[in-house]
Amino acid sequence: MATKFPVRKFVDNLLLRDRRLAEKSDLTLTLDWAGEFDELPYQMPHYKAKGAGSYGVRFEKQGLGYVEIGASRQLEQDEYERVELIAAVLVYCLCRDRLLLAHHIGEILKEVRTSLDISQEDVATHTGTGRFAVWKWEAGAQAPSISAMYKWCHALGLVSPARRALVRVVDFSPELLRFLQEDPTRLRQLTPEQFERFAAERLDRMGYNVTLTGASNRKDGGIDLIAVPKLANLGSHVIAGQVKHHRGDQRTGRDAVDRLLAWKDSYFGVGLLVTNTSFTHDAVWTAQQERNTRFLRLRDFTDLKRWLEDRFGEEKDWRELPDQIELAPGVVIEIPRPRIISPFSGVEQGGN
Repeated sequence: MATKFPVRKFVDNLLLRDRRLAEKSDLTLTLDWAGEFDELPYQMPHYKAKGAGSYGVRFEKQGLGYVEIGASRQLEQDEYERVELIAAVLVYCLCRDRLLLAHHIGEILKEVRTSLDISQEDVATHTGTGRFAVWKWEAGAQAPSISAMYKWCHALGLVSPARRALVRVVDFSPELLRFLQEDPTRLRQLTPEQFERFAAERLDRMGYNVTLTGASNRKDGGIDLIAVPKLANLGSHVIAGQVKHHRGDQRTGRDAVDRLLAWKDSYFGVGLLVTNTSFTHDAVWTAQQERNTRFLRLRDFTDLKRWLEDRFGEEKDWRELPDQIELAPGVVIEIPRPRIISPFSGVEQGGN
């Protein structure tokens, strides 16, 4: 008897780099499997991309069919590993005799759980089962149903229901921070997720409460983090942050600036764009336009080196503020420079 668990729900909500597959336009996914899903063979047209299929993974079992996830570009290592995991989960769900694959998928998901420092008790609570049941899943002694597998994956952050923002806890180890402080060029060795956590940790160090977000209700949101001052006051504002990571010499271009500018007239007071390389001339020119400079803050590798040294509150941090404002013809007011007491050095910085 075919299960009623919707394959579209499971597939659409699987996550790749904190974005649902339903929102990934550069992947193709084909399910053609003689299993229990009554919706197969199944190919989702909204995953179609020109030239897709050049990269990716294909799991095939003779006589049953295959699961194929293709991409139009070469996947980075962390993406490839996640795509393999996604395909393994789908093969498990599609297989008639899931007990044959229970041990394999149990080992995989146990490794995911331990890497995230999540306990079996936490998974049990999230899935509405007992710790012993989770232990049997991980040991391969029991094959969870498809709906239970969905809850299991949800507990590990591998899926997320639609219309729900994804929030991750800022977790950046002191060892990794010291590794970067020794050689800031190692920022390029981080994964995009690690780089987001680095930016969030540095903002936390500056005195902000930071929330890392994944997919939002708006597919074109382009917001990776939200920050608010820990000590709120009349001048407090909400920061919308976008974090761009590059492994090579690629510079962050105007498209990233434009995406952030879409939030200029919203409840965000500042748009922060952080990159581990530099910005193109076009991106800088756009950000420096008078209509944009009051909202945008561009921070590149040079700024990140200061951040790694805990050098906050220096004049470069308020370089977007004007020196003077003309209130009326002939009436020009000098803008006082911020006077910041650094809680880390105990000395006053800046000011006139």
